Amino acid sequence: MIAGEAFSSWFIRLADAHGMSVQQLGFWLMGRGRQVFAEDVDRGAWEHLLDTVAVAAGQPLGTLAAGTLRSYEGVLWGELPRQGTARWVLPIIKRCTLRDGYGVQYCPLCLATDEAPHLRLVWRLAFTVACPEHGCLLLDRCDRCNSPVAPHRWRTGALRELGSSGIVRCQACGADRRRSRIGGAGPPLIAAQARLTDALQKGHTALEGQSVHGLSFFAGAAMIWSLLDDPRDALAVWDELELDVPTFVQSTAERYGSFERRSVFERAQLLEAFERLLCRGVDDFIRGLSLRGFSSRSLLRFSTSVRAPAPFWYWSIVRDHLDRTMYTASDGELDEAIRHQLRIDGGCFARASEVCRLLGMATSSSARVGRRMRELGAHSIDRGHPFQADRGQRSGRSRTPAVGCLSDGPDGRSTVRHHFGPVSAISAEPARRSDSPLSAMLCEACMSRSMMASAMVGSPSH
Repeated sequence: MIAGEAFSSWFIRLADAHGMSVQQLGFWLMGRGRQVFAEDVDRGAWEHLLDTVAVAAGQPLGTLAAGTLRSYEGVLWGELPRQGTARWVLPIIKRCTLRDGYGVQYCPLCLATDEAPHLRLVWRLAFTVACPEHGCLLLDRCDRCNSPVAPHRWRTGALRELGSSGIVRCQACGADRRRSRIGGAGPPLIAAQARLTDALQKGHTALEGQSVHGLSFFAGAAMIWSLLDDPRDALAVWDELELDVPTFVQSTAERYGSFERRSVFERAQLLEAFERLLCRGVDDFIRGLSLRGFSSRSLLRFSTSVRAPAPFWYWSIVRDHLDRTMYTASDGELDEAIRHQLRIDGGCFARASEVCRLLGMATSSSARVGRRMRELGAHSIDRGHPFQADRGQRSGRSRTPAVGCLSDGPDGRSTVRHHFGPVSAISAEPARRSDSPLSAMLCEACMSRSMMASAMVGSPSH
C-alpha cells in the first residue's frame, strides 16, 4: 500500500493485479454472496475484512488500517460510526453496489503523474477541495457523463478493457480521468485548506489565542460550516463576513441535510468563507452577530448533547456574546426587592413587573413574584386589582406592610425578620442568603427603615 492511499483504492489495485473484479476478489476472501463494496470500506464497515485481507496479502494490519477513515479517530471524531452520517466524510449514497453520491474525489494531474495511479484517503474529507501540489480543484464526478466516481465497478459493466483500472477510467462511459478538465485553485483556497490539514496532522491548532485540540476544533468548525450552509440565517451571516450569499445556500428546494453532500465547487466557497471568518476572529464574528439580534440558540442548534456537543471554545464565545438567559433570584433576594419596591411606591402597592426588572428576571416570573407578594401581605397592581394576602385585608381591615431584611437566626440559617407590622400575619421564614450588591443595598436600606420605625414607636407622640 502506498503511503496516504485509501484502503478502497489499494483493494481495487489488488484485484486488478490478479486479473479479477473487485466482486470476485471479495467473494474469494469473504465468501460467496458477500458484496464487499456494498458498504463504505474506507469506514471499516466490514468487521473482519482487514484481518482477512492482511493475512491473504501478507500486509501488516496496521498499514491497512492506516488507509481507513478510522485512522482519523481522536481528531475528527471520538469514534467513527460504521454507518450513517459522519461529520467531514463525503458520503457514498449506495444502491446495492451502485452509487448516487459524490463521495470520492480525484486530481487528474496526480493520477497522470503517479507511477501507480491511486486515490488518496484525504480526498474523502469534505474540507479537501484542491490539490496543493498542482494548484487545481479536485473532481468528484466524470466531466464527460457526470457520473459519480465508482472505480470498483470497472470490470462489472460493459467496458472490460484489460490493462486499465477503474481508478483511471470512468465506470459509466470509459473516459480517461487523467485527461479530465480541471479548474484552478488560488493561493487563498490552498492556504485555507492547509490550515485544516495541518490541524488534522498535528492533532491541535492555535485558535483565539489558545491551543485547541483537533477534536474540539473540528467539532466547532463543523457547526460554523453548517451555519454558513443554512439558508435560514444566510443573509445576515454572510453579510457579516461582507460576502454575497452563494446561490446554492439560498436555494432551499434541494436541501439535503449537511454540507458534506455539497459539490466540490460549493464546498470550496464554504471553505473560503470559513477562512475569512477565522482570519477575522471567531469572537469578533460572534459579537457582530449579537448586534444583529442573534441568540445563542441560533448558533448552537447544530449541536446535540450526546452525538455532537458544542466544544467549550465555541460554546464559551457564543454564551459570552449571545446568552440572554434571564436571572432567577433567590427567595431572599425576592423578598428584599419586593420591600424595596414597596417603599418606592409608597408602602402599599407595588408592581410585580417592576420587581422583575429590578432583579433582572424575566417578566414571565411575575406570577412567582405575585405569589410572594401575597405571602408578604403586599398589593400588586400589575393586573388592575390588588393581591390581598390575609383575612384582615379581605375583610376590609387595613394593615401596615411588613418590612424586613435578611439576618442570621439562632440556628445559623438566614431568615427574614420583620421590623414592624402585624407579626401574626407574616411570620419569619427561612430564605437564602445572597451576597449580591443588590441584596446588600436593600438590606442596608431595610435596617435604616427599621431604626426609623423603632424611633417612631418609642416617641411620646405614639
